[in-house]
Formats: sequence, C-alpha cells, structure tokens
Amino acid sequence: FLDCEYPSAPYPKEEDIGQRELETTYCPKITNSWPSKKLKGDVSPWIVSKKNWSGIRLKKIKDDFMDRKEAFVRISERFNHTISEAWSLRDDTFPSNLALFRPQNFSITRSNIAKLTLQKEYTSVREYTSGAICSRQLYGYGRFQAMIKPAKASGLITGIFLHRNSPRQEIDLEILGKDTTKVLLNVFYNPGPEGTKLEYGYRGTPVIIDLGFDAAIDFHCYTIEWSQIAIRWYVDGKLICERVSWDPTPIPHLPMQFNVNLWYSRSIELAGRLGHSDLPVYTELSLIDINAQMNKRSGGKLARIPNVPF
Repeated sequence: FLDCEYPSAPYPKEEDIGQRELETTYCPKITNSWPSKKLKGDVSPWIVSKKNWSGIRLKKIKDDFMDRKEAFVRISERFNHTISEAWSLRDDTFPSNLALFRPQNFSITRSNIAKLTLQKEYTSVREYTSGAICSRQLYGYGRFQAMIKPAKASGLITGIFLHRNSPRQEIDLEILGKDTTKVLLNVFYNPGPEGTKLEYGYRGTPVIIDLGFDAAIDFHCYTIEWSQIAIRWYVDGKLICERVSWDPTPIPHLPMQFNVNLWYSRSIELAGRLGHSDLPVYTELSLIDINAQMNKRSGGKLARIPNVPF
C-alpha cells in the first residue's frame, strides 16, 4: 500500500550483554598529545552532537581483547618477495574514489618494500588507477599496525583502516597527501546484527591530528587498537587519540577487514586538487602486523604480485 520495501533486517535478535558498568574511579579522559581539530561530520541518531561531551567511560570487561590471548591470531607481513595467502589485492573502487584499484598497481621491490602506485590510466570506469591491499579474514577486537611512508600529493589519501558493510562500520587512520604533517582519524557506525543493510553516513566523525613531523619523509608505525570499551590510535607507539563509547558514536562491534590503500578523493575541500605533474606517486609499506580475534568469514582471490627492480 505504501510502495515501500520490506525492512532489510528484522528487529535485532541478539544476546543481551546486560547492564554495562561505568568506570567510577577517577580516570581523566586521555587527550590528544598533539593539536587537533574536529571537521564537519554526519548527523545521525548514532552520533552525539553535544558540546563538551566526552563519551561514556565503561569499566573494563573481563573478556576484553587484551585478556583473551587464546582467541587471537597473529599475522606479520614483511613482504619478503611476495605476500601471504592472508591478503588479497582489490580490483574495485567506491563512489568517492576517482581511481580504480588494480592488482597490477601493487608491487614489491627487491628490498622488500611494497608499493601502491597511483597513476593516470584510462579504464572503463575511471581515468586513474591505484593499489589497495585487504585482509581476506574479518577480525574482531585487536591491534592493527602498519609501517608506512605515504604518498605526498594533493588530492590523494593514504588509508589504514578497518571496514565492513551490512551494517557499515569503520575505523580510519588516513594521511592527506596535501599535508603529510597531519592524520585524519574517523569512525563510522551503523547499528544492527550481521546483514543489516544500514550504510548511512559519508563524512563519519572526523578529527585532524597534527603530527609535528612530515610523515612522507620516512616510515612510521601507525596503530589502531580496538576493544569493547575504547578505540585508541598510536603513531610510533605514542597515543595520539582515544574514543570511548558514544564519543561521539558507539564503538563498532562487528568483525571487519583490515585495509591499506592509496586513493584519489572527489572532495577538493578535504584532500585538495591533484596536480597531474605529480604522477605517478607511491605509498610504501614495510610491515603490516595484526594481533586480533579471529572470525570465520573470509574470501577473495590472491593476485600475482609483480616484482620491480627499484
């Protein structure tokens, strides 16, 4: 009668985790150790818009990921001439990316450095191509690290992030090529159990952190630590930001894939304008390390990795 589609998922039927206990002992919110600036974000029922709001700090849960070593898997990828079966190379794109990911744009040098190359190259869907590496496995809570030297070119973004769809949840650490002295941290949250088709939001809840150094000059270690009670981001082992529950979103709770990519943003406001004389450009990786809870869902085909002599 209303000419509407049926809901994409029934009312959630998930195990009730019970009342969460608040952390009542004095525990000041960890602030950024470097200057930061909040950017314009999404408006949704799952984002708190209150000013001077610092989230809900919950007591540590006894099965928090730090206490469940037996449920963990450890993957350390050092790009020794090839990549392991734990990874796949993307051959797709997304609406806000002006480049098409192609396996041929991922290569490993003789010094065991992986390179993601963005270049001008016409395809049936995009005028640029680039590279992206993605875990086959979906992971739960854990610690995700990458040693990276990002591309330094306006318009481009080097992404280190966890992501899933249905419902969309995401935890980002991105380095803007127009100013590689800063990182952009972001969280996207949509509720529901596995299969819920909620993909709302295209801005997320972003904040820019000033690193105090140029990330494009050398390799640095970037870390996302994800647990039930907090998300923490580190650079070279130093905590640069923490978000607790509802700060300003709930913490993503469903398994996600770990990704590293180099992409060309449609948003000039966010990333700047690409200069064609800058191309080709590269993001380089020397290490990816995952220590996280396993999830059974996996997939994707491993592509052949070209070796390059530089």
